This record gives sequence, structure tokens and C-alpha cells, in this order.
Amino acid sequence: GTISAEIKNDMKKKVSGLMIQRVCATTRNATDSIFISAFLGLTMTAIYSNYYYVMGAVTSFRAIITNSMLSGIGNGIQSETKEANYANMCKFDFMYMWISGWFTVALLCLYQPFMKLWMGAEYMFDFKIVILLCAYFYALKMGDIRSTYYNAVGLWWEGKWRAIMESVLNVSLNFFLAQIMGVYGIVLATIISIISVNFFYGGRFVFKYYFGMEKVKQYYLLHSLYFSITVLCSVLTYFCCNTFTEILNLKNELVSFLTKGMVCILVPNIFLLLVYSKTNNFQNMTQWLRGHKK
Repeated sequence: GTISAEIKNDMKKKVSGLMIQRVCATTRNATDSIFISAFLGLTMTAIYSNYYYVMGAVTSFRAIITNSMLSGIGNGIQSETKEANYANMCKFDFMYMWISGWFTVALLCLYQPFMKLWMGAEYMFDFKIVILLCAYFYALKMGDIRSTYYNAVGLWWEGKWRAIMESVLNVSLNFFLAQIMGVYGIVLATIISIISVNFFYGGRFVFKYYFGMEKVKQYYLLHSLYFSITVLCSVLTYFCCNTFTEILNLKNELVSFLTKGMVCILVPNIFLLLVYSKTNNFQNMTQWLRGHKK
């Protein structure tokens, strides 16, 4: 068959925009190691790579969820109303940020014990870097569900400058902050570029071109709530992990790590359940899960 020139041009634009965004996303992740190597040396690069490897493994696991959702979301965009799709996005976003918040808490509490078991104390950063890496992970996850709708609608060409701006800002901040703050500056530069350009500026595109701009304020307010609750949950769980290990007087590193792991399974989810149990998003989530069980 034949395809009209209009459809061909639209396809070319979308593919071009998608290529730009993929390249920019790759450079965002790759430039961190390049700047650490250039300004701080290969030893520091190796240590950072170990920490990033752990975070990358967790991030890859989370990508399985969003990738599996894409076809269903695309079908919903074609067959359901914008209002129904927005309600679904809020529901999925709530579920996803619950899991992402839980993973963030686990990283905060278990990063250092795991690195000590795996690489040894001499190849560890201080705890401030762990806090920044947890913020990095959470910032990456904040826009995942919105990005899935963004991809399903096919807004790559419209958002091409967002990707370029994020990449340029990240490289610029890496260059300046690496010289001032070292590894802290490298991680902080990436966090700033993700939150300011990817989340706040990039988050507007799917509302501007699909859901409607009147909903964007509610979206940002919900994520402000999720972030605040995740911070509180992180502080509580970290305190509980340290308290339990001190009370039990655990000397074995592996036993201490496993004990903290059990605390990270129970405390965050109980806390989140108590906080969210009366909210509309929680009720929508439980109704949806019951419907799928049937």
C-alpha cells in the first residue's frame, strides 16, 4: 500500500524527536563518569561506578513495569476519554511512586551495608553521597508514569528541546560543580537538571498537548505530597534500622544487613499504608487491584 506524504512527514518528525531524546538521555548518564574521571581521577570513577551500578540495577527493574504498561496505555489513549486516561495516570502514578518511595528508603538504609559487604570499607563514599544518590534515584522515578503517557501519545518532536536543554544543563553544571564540590557536585548537577528540566518543564508537554493545562498544578501538588511523605518515611526507617541493630548488638555485617533489610520491608510499607489509606488514590488503587483479581 501507499502512505500519504502527510503521514510520512509526521513519522519522520516523531522518529527524529525520539532519536534526539534517546541520545540526550544517554549523554546525561554517561557524562557523570567522564567528568569524575577528568577532574577526580580513575579511583573515584571506579567507586562511583560501583554505586551507580547498584542504582542502575534497581532502575532497570523498575523499567520492566513501565515498559509492560506502554501498550495498554497506548490502547487506552485510542479507546478511552482524556478524563478516563488522566484518572488512570493518577492511579498508576500513585502505585508507582509508592513502590519508588519504598525502593528509595531501602537504598538509603542498605546502600552502605551492601557496599561494605561487596567492596569493602576502603571503597565506600560517605553517607552524604548516599543521600544524593537516593535523591537522584527518586528524581529519575518521579516522571516515569507521565513519560509513559508522553511516549504513548508520541510527543517526541514537541519535546525535543526539553531533552537538549536537560543535556546541556547537565553538562554545564557538571563542569562547574565538579571543580567546586567534587563528586557531590556531579550528582547534584544531575539531580538539578532532572528536576528542573525533565520533571517541571518536561512534565508540562503531556498536559499541554493531551490532558489539558488545568490539570498540571494538581499533578505537581501530588508529587510534592509523595516526595514529602517519602522523606518522612526515609527518616523513620533509617532511625528504626539503626535502633534495631544497636539494641540487638549485631556484630556480623551480613546479619546486620539482613536485619536492616527486614526492617526496610516492614516499616516503610506500614507507614505508607497508614498515611495513604484514607486517600482517594489509595481507594482507586485497591478497587482496581480487586477488579484484576476477579
